[in-house]
Amino acid sequence: MQPSPLVTAFVVIVLSLAPRHADAQRRPHGHGATRDAEDDAEEAAYAPGFEAVRNGQREEALRLFRDLWTQTHAPRAVARMGTVEIQLGRWVDGEMHVRLALSHPEDRWVAAHRSDLEHALQNARAHLTELTVTSNVAGARLSVEGVEVGVLPLTEPVRVPRGSVRIDLRAEGYEPVWRTIVTGAEVSQEHVELASIAAASQPPRVHDDTAAVRSPSAPASSFPARPLAITSFAVGALGIGFGAVALVLRNAHAEDFNRANCWVEGDVARGGCDSDHAAVQTWQSLSIGAFAGGGALLVGGLVLWLAAPRAASSTALRCAPGVSAPGLSCALHF
Repeated sequence: MQPSPLVTAFVVIVLSLAPRHADAQRRPHGHGATRDAEDDAEEAAYAPGFEAVRNGQREEALRLFRDLWTQTHAPRAVARMGTVEIQLGRWVDGEMHVRLALSHPEDRWVAAHRSDLEHALQNARAHLTELTVTSNVAGARLSVEGVEVGVLPLTEPVRVPRGSVRIDLRAEGYEPVWRTIVTGAEVSQEHVELASIAAASQPPRVHDDTAAVRSPSAPASSFPARPLAITSFAVGALGIGFGAVALVLRNAHAEDFNRANCWVEGDVARGGCDSDHAAVQTWQSLSIGAFAGGGALLVGGLVLWLAAPRAASSTALRCAPGVSAPGLSCALHF
């Protein structure tokens, strides 16, 4: 299987540019030999990058070449950065860096390898296209694949890879928009409408001649105080009612007991009075217990009702200038 032109260009540019000590030894001494020796000394700094490329460690090679570019700003350093980026499929960065190297035709190294560099540049451009983005908001910041590339309106199209591309558009005071578009060989165009972030709406003020004073609402509580108060009122009322019925029955048996003259110096005198006496005692005890329990429940219900948080009251005191007489008229509304 034949290697692709991209791989061939990468191997030629990166690996063929290693130091050539044997060639330097065969060259005659003099000024040219001195320059070759200087080139070989400079190339020695790239040896770790070459080794990383041979071992398939392209990210490491890119890091090493980038460090050399930062330190020296040598065209050969940025050229090697670009070739590794192209091999990694980072077409936009690769094109930019190889083109930057070619912008130094006066450099002896670039002149010697211009053909290889131009071939690598063609390979990168085969994977790129141009994108124009417009918007209704001037000054919006455009990002492609998470990297900011410009501010709208753009002065020139943006270089992007062919295929699916994610763009983001942001502007202060507007909702951000991001979308994925599909680019082709031709220049792609995309228009993005940004929507303004609506300001928090303020409730309208009522301008009239009335003034309202409303009772403040207490904070809501999860404890069901009011339902318990209502239940306590109901059960307490039933207890009071039962106590009243028990009291009536107690009095009825007491009247029967008294009519029969059952009491003789504190003792029960006749047969049949024992049942009336027992009924009086029973209903009296039930009456007392019902009154006590019902009263306690009513008091408890009242406490719960008063302690329960109140909802916003609709009660309001409204005042307005008098119509029939001078002064201020006020009314309490429920």
